[in-house]
Amino acid sequence: MDSRDIGRRLELLAGVGLVVFGGLFAIAELGGDRSWSLIWPLFVVVPGLLFFAAMASFGRESGFLAIPGAIVTVAGLLLLASNTFSSWAAWSYLWTLVTPGAVGLGLWIYGAWARRPTLRRVGAQLGFLGLVLFAVFGALFELLLGVSGPAGREVGRFVWPALLILLGAWLLVAQAIRPRRA
Repeated sequence: MDSRDIGRRLELLAGVGLVVFGGLFAIAELGGDRSWSLIWPLFVVVPGLLFFAAMASFGRESGFLAIPGAIVTVAGLLLLASNTFSSWAAWSYLWTLVTPGAVGLGLWIYGAWARRPTLRRVGAQLGFLGLVLFAVFGALFELLLGVSGPAGREVGRFVWPALLILLGAWLLVAQAIRPRRA
């Protein structure tokens, strides 16, 4: 890939980013104060997704971009969920989904993209650790300490089943991708 090709791809990604950000600003302005309060987390999600777009645009050697892409995207999605449900106290344990969880996700994607099985394995382990820590700290902070109060109990009606589904899916995927030993 020559420098002109790299420059064109960077220009394309910058253009996409600016169009998306401009659109978000326009929606926020047209919708008033309430829409701005719902939209602002997307200003974190979009740059995370742009890391993935850059990774896809520049080929296998840019797989490392999956790590910051996963971290920023997951953090933005968690901010979006916290903002939507007004569950800011949940950050007492949500951080585990960013690190080590999203770091592991980024390493796993990097390993898959660059065909590096060691990175995939380490990423899967870190991602699983993030989910386990989320479950342990979530149980501690919500069930024992009740940090989110009545709203947390309401959100917990959906979070805990979703967590069980995610943990089960993770185990199924890990089982499916694990190499068989003879």
